[in-house]
Amino acid sequence: MIIRSAWLFVLSLPTLLGAQVMQLASGTLNVAEGTHLRVEGSVTWEVLPGAQVVNDGLIDLGVEATLVETAGSPIVGSGVETAVRTYSLPISDEEPGGLGLMLGSTTAPGEVTLTRGHVPFVLPNMAESIGRWYRLESNDLSGAVMNVVLRYDDTELNGLFATQLQLHKALDTLDYWNPLPGNADPGQATVSAVMAWPWNFLTAFEQDVVMGLAEPDGSGMIVHPTVTDGIVNMSSEYAMGIQQWVLYDVHGARLAEAHYSGIGNANAQVDLASYVPGVYILRVNGTFVQKLIRP
Repeated sequence: MIIRSAWLFVLSLPTLLGAQVMQLASGTLNVAEGTHLRVEGSVTWEVLPGAQVVNDGLIDLGVEATLVETAGSPIVGSGVETAVRTYSLPISDEEPGGLGLMLGSTTAPGEVTLTRGHVPFVLPNMAESIGRWYRLESNDLSGAVMNVVLRYDDTELNGLFATQLQLHKALDTLDYWNPLPGNADPGQATVSAVMAWPWNFLTAFEQDVVMGLAEPDGSGMIVHPTVTDGIVNMSSEYAMGIQQWVLYDVHGARLAEAHYSGIGNANAQVDLASYVPGVYILRVNGTFVQKLIRP
């Protein structure tokens, strides 16, 4: 089944008898790019063995719906899932929307919006995260200390060793990931940490991964951030500067480019805001190549 629409598609069940269960028992549900699929009401949506959801749009679980995924068949795709919950008291082991991130907080979080995505983040040294990340938004967590447990599926390990996973957090700029002391439990497929607010994005890399901006590699070129839905900055340490850059999609199609006369520019930018989520390749001065992620 393919849901393809630029409009809102709503799934709801009668609530007269209380919570309801909705099951995807077999086949593949494709949520196409640009589609907003909203699950309304106190619904438990179960994705059973043999079924798969490919989400390239937005799946909105609202303020009540809960997702239950089968081990080995998590939702995949370039889109995101969201859930909104409101907590008026400190919380412990709360999992908004069943999205796989368990939260505990020393203060009342208030209204929390949790977003989950599946495209791995890539650091400037080309180290990649697991294929699961989260964004947590709240106006009432200033100064809070949070217990966080990220549950992943083994199919999302992206070639990383489960025993070496470590949670990392980042703010909106996404150009530096802070490692968090914690524990990896491969038997439970979880990574946990205790951390202080603020943070925005959360995922797991392997321990001791090199973070931050790329060091000069002989090309004199630095590109950052490599994961963003906005501006990517380029800078050159050498006199020749940036003479040209070209942005490609993963199929090699040329999407955008710029050429500079004379000795070139010391700095340049490319904006990913208008592009769909996915992987892009930036080539600078014909030889320097950087992989970019548009979440």
